[in-house]
Order: sequence, then C-alpha cells, then structure tokens
Amino acid sequence: MKAFDGLDSGWVQKGAWTVPVIPAAPVSVTPSSGTGSNQTFSFVYSAPQGFATIYSASMIVNNTPAGAGGCYVYIFVAAIFCIWP
Repeated sequence: MKAFDGLDSGWVQKGAWTVPVIPAAPVSVTPSSGTGSNQTFSFVYSAPQGFATIYSASMIVNNTPAGAGGCYVYIFVAAIFCIWP
C-alpha cells in the first residue's frame, strides 16, 4: 500500500496473496473412439491463464497410451509472438 498527503509514505507491505499455479490440461478428443484408417480428430486443451500460455501439446492415436504401433503427434510453438524494438 502507499499513501500521499504531501509526503510520500513509500510502499508498505500490509498483506500477501498467493495465486495458485494451475497447469494447462487436456480436455477432450472428438471422436473419442472408432475404427478405420481415415479420420479427422479435434483435440481440446484448457489453460487457465489463456491459450497463449500453451507452448506445446502432445497426442497419441492408438488403442493404448503408447506411441509404438500408433500415431504420436507433438506440437511445439517456437514463438507465440515477437515484438521488435
């Protein structure tokens, strides 16, 4: 906190607040099951701090949670945006 009445009190800590860190999370995939050799999938992720905070995502399309024998996809965003001076 800070007050000014002609003189400056300066910053004085009168409390503390901790913001919990909640990680991004996988939400859903559509379709969630099926058969065949040709399909389009939609993957949804959630990020409490906003979509721009997700810089990588992974998916496995397989009948088990393993990349062997299935399709493993890894997406890495090298730069979400760039500001030039």
